[in-house]
Amino acid sequence: MKRLLLFILLGLIAGGLFTFFYDSTLDPGANYFARAAEKTDSWEAALRAESDEPCYVFAGGSEVRMCLDPKIMKDEYGVRVLNAGGMAGYGIRCNAVLGVDYLRPGDTLLLAMRGTLLGEDDGMTTSGLKFCYRRLGMSMFDSGIIPADASTLKQIFVGRAGDLSMYIAKKLLRPDDVYKYDTNTKLHESGWCENFYKHEYMHMNYFTPGRDVKVVMNDALRNFLMQLKAACEAKGARLAIYMSPERLNTHCAIPASFIACEYMKLGIPVLRDPTFGCVQDMQYISDRPNHLSPEGTRKYSRIYAEALRRRNPFWTFEELEALQHAYGYAADGRYHGSM
Repeated sequence: MKRLLLFILLGLIAGGLFTFFYDSTLDPGANYFARAAEKTDSWEAALRAESDEPCYVFAGGSEVRMCLDPKIMKDEYGVRVLNAGGMAGYGIRCNAVLGVDYLRPGDTLLLAMRGTLLGEDDGMTTSGLKFCYRRLGMSMFDSGIIPADASTLKQIFVGRAGDLSMYIAKKLLRPDDVYKYDTNTKLHESGWCENFYKHEYMHMNYFTPGRDVKVVMNDALRNFLMQLKAACEAKGARLAIYMSPERLNTHCAIPASFIACEYMKLGIPVLRDPTFGCVQDMQYISDRPNHLSPEGTRKYSRIYAEALRRRNPFWTFEELEALQHAYGYAADGRYHGSM
């Protein structure tokens, strides 16, 4: 019996060590985004050494990492920006923590949110928790955004058989294509991942005017945003939101304006982007509806920098209500006239 228990214990230890080794060394997706984050670390160190002026930290998934070039924003507009993007599969809560870690007093965290709909939850995934632990260690719990409970710790240290099986299969059968973004992208010194992939056909999400717009924020998202807001303020920073670019028609600015108002009601400002992230021209899109091409990244980096260098870079309720009225909508979302 003692020998059996010893073998079980040794098996558990060996499994745990291999899981740690895979998560910290072999996981191709985590390796890619870790290299990108290291670029941001170096970019931040240079900015902080240059002056004590505050920075804007853009956080979210790959819609940040692959769609924002801080170098353009600094060189052309003098705006100090950090690209703290992770990937969507990490979940909004984990991606937010990766951004909060960069904050210093006076900074602003700009969280990427879709302009077409409010998030359905305050997502936190196993891969996201593992990546946060890889990047931040136990300090990932400091802000309180990620709970330090048994469930969270279990996800960090337990292996993922599916991911490991896929990794082994690709290593054996397609060793040159283990991870998609290891090819056809370029990691820049600013932390921007330039994406050269292209799709000739891409579905466009449409919003058809002439119907009421109903925007309801659920409790999970509201509670998360208020918790994130408090975490930013605890570091002497503030939280804001921007509508991340996506393949949309221009009429999507209508629901986006109502969604922006919901964030603003929580005391969270929304970046004044006149496009509301609605991207129509396919030359600005790469491999996914929310991944910009190099041309698209340059365009939107300039849009954001132009807004951020203003005295007040955020929308006001009056501006959004005027836009809604121009499209034939009342402040409650009811449609009452033609455009």
